[in-house]
Amino acid sequence: MLIETDLAGGPVRVDDLDRDSVLWFAEQAKAREAAAALAVLHATIRWCETNTVDDPKWAAGFGEVGGDLDCPEKIGGDGRPMVAAFSAEPLAAAMEISTTAALTLMADALELAHRLPRVMARVEALEVPVWRARSIAQATSSLSPLIHRRRPAV
Repeated sequence: MLIETDLAGGPVRVDDLDRDSVLWFAEQAKAREAAAALAVLHATIRWCETNTVDDPKWAAGFGEVGGDLDCPEKIGGDGRPMVAAFSAEPLAAAMEISTTAALTLMADALELAHRLPRVMARVEALEVPVWRARSIAQATSSLSPLIHRRRPAV
């Protein structure tokens, strides 16, 4: 017997669902998935906020292998706070993802929170899925803050 929960937390016996109820349950599952993705984004933004640094010398970046802090691409900057070097590792461990995936998530989260407020508002309203917002964040992260402000969001 396969038992899941609905959005209200009530039990659902999936094995007993009829054709229409399976579609209802699938919609419920997608809504939970969207809420979970948003929760991960919120947690990542807060993690970044609690691990900020002022000196670029100590900022996290892609290519931190072997303690080389002279990375060409830093996480943050240009309108986003810089996060501490090696702060991705604990987040990666907590989320059971690679350090590179955690760094990418952190960079995307900072971009959304600090430079794409209109996109972030639509994510918060569950109008734009997190995966799509992250794609937008990756496409705009190299833009200067001035150009960034002139471009319409989503």
